[in-house]
Amino acid sequence: MFVDIAGSTTLNEELGDEAWSRFLVGFRELVRHNVVFRSGSEVGTRGDGLLASYPSPADAVLSPVDIQREVGAKLTEPRPLSVRIGVDAGEAVHDDGDLSGRVIDITSRVTSEAASGEILVTEPVAEYVDSRLRLEDRGVAGAEEDHPTPAPPRGRLVRSGRGDRGWDRLRRQAAS
Repeated sequence: MFVDIAGSTTLNEELGDEAWSRFLVGFRELVRHNVVFRSGSEVGTRGDGLLASYPSPADAVLSPVDIQREVGAKLTEPRPLSVRIGVDAGEAVHDDGDLSGRVIDITSRVTSEAASGEILVTEPVAEYVDSRLRLEDRGVAGAEEDHPTPAPPRGRLVRSGRGDRGWDRLRRQAAS
């Protein structure tokens, strides 16, 4: 899972570097709390983004939903914050304390296709959670761009809502 602050360059310019740095500390604490809560592990950060891995696709989808909700509720100053999140599933290469490989590249691409406030998942994740959640097909991520990846990933928008029984089923499954 990649999480990225939408409009971060503008916010950084508004706050200035020192205040932006302090803001990022709080943002990362919020994200890290949710990653750990869903049994995930932080892989690393780059700029305002954070990469995490999870033991199951259910946790990899529930964690971004939790992150989106908390960001919307808690990070409202100096203006409401919005994040975009991308999720893929697969085997990554462990290299010197970092992860690399096709799954990481695809997750990055899917994240860049997500609009502010969205969570996009790839087909492997969608196949796992599709019967339990409402997903909207967003087409092929980066289809108009020239990427070395042979098959551009299809993005599915996660639609979450309070009281959605699909979320309840997915949460129970992730807890077991």
